[in-house]
Amino acid sequence: MQGFEPHRLTPRERRIVLTVLALSLIVLAVWIGVLIFMLPDPSHGTFVAP
Repeated sequence: MQGFEPHRLTPRERRIVLTVLALSLIVLAVWIGVLIFMLPDPSHGTFVAP
């Protein structure tokens, strides 16, 4: 069974891949930031210590 032939990315394809990767990382960082921001603030007395 043969695999894919080695293929070098063209500069345009490389730029598309890097752009998609960068946008994905930005979206992931914003999503994590929003989750952290929405956590209850322990200083407001809503946190119940075990």
